Amino acid sequence: MLGVEVDASAMPPATRPIVFVSDFGLGNEWVGICHSVLAGLSPQSPIVDLTHLIRPLEVLSGALLLADSMPYVAEDAVVLGVVDPNVGKDREVAIGTSSGRYLVGPDNGLLSLAWEAAGGITEAVEISASEVVHRPRAESFRAPDTLCPAAAHLALGRPLEQLGPAVEATTLHAALWIGEYGGVATAPGIVEYMTAHHGWRSAYYALAAIVLAPVFTSSTP
Repeated sequence: MLGVEVDASAMPPATRPIVFVSDFGLGNEWVGICHSVLAGLSPQSPIVDLTHLIRPLEVLSGALLLADSMPYVAEDAVVLGVVDPNVGKDREVAIGTSSGRYLVGPDNGLLSLAWEAAGGITEAVEISASEVVHRPRAESFRAPDTLCPAAAHLALGRPLEQLGPAVEATTLHAALWIGEYGGVATAPGIVEYMTAHHGWRSAYYALAAIVLAPVFTSSTP
């Protein structure tokens, strides 16, 4: 009210938006379950469904889509990505970027183009803190118990380092392309070249049109 001073320290801290992308589809309860977990932990965070129609298990498609979308994603957003063909076998990570965005997802290459588009990695952790994650009710559907709580806690303002032990950026995984005639290159290297010459959008559509078999390996030899 007019003339009444407001104690800023008594106001709840601002929460970050959560941008959610997956290959879950829309014909089941999976997206709704994840929404329920996110809203239960961080009810003030807007949740943006970027898409849930990535082709099932196609990590590379998800990586390209995330990179193409990054210029339009709020710089205070927590980006939650779930495309995980090796569900439960790849470590789950949270990554801070130079732009201020956080990225949360499996360490299988899904986030590798997005962190480049977001200005590079500033810090990374393996999601494992017992006060954040829960024992998965189903190993084949871990997101509600691991990735969703981690994203919600970051949106609430929990420091990244409280989610688990630090991870060296050089150990994070990136996509590896094996061409029809045996040529090999890392996806970040291809995208860097094409972006420099044609821009992100052209790089996205050109790469999406190439018939390649993606496998995933460490970004270091």
